[in-house]
Amino acid sequence: MEVSQCLTELTDQRTKQLTSGANCQEGDVSCASPDEDGDLNNELQ
Repeated sequence: MEVSQCLTELTDQRTKQLTSGANCQEGDVSCASPDEDGDLNNELQ
């Protein structure tokens, strides 16, 4: 159950990150890079 909740939270975080990145203009330095929040895979370990 805890693993499922963790994966759901990570999925929600990544979805928000990708959604915000999809709305950025190319070259906009104010937008977050894909790795700005760290590697989500490390949170699973």
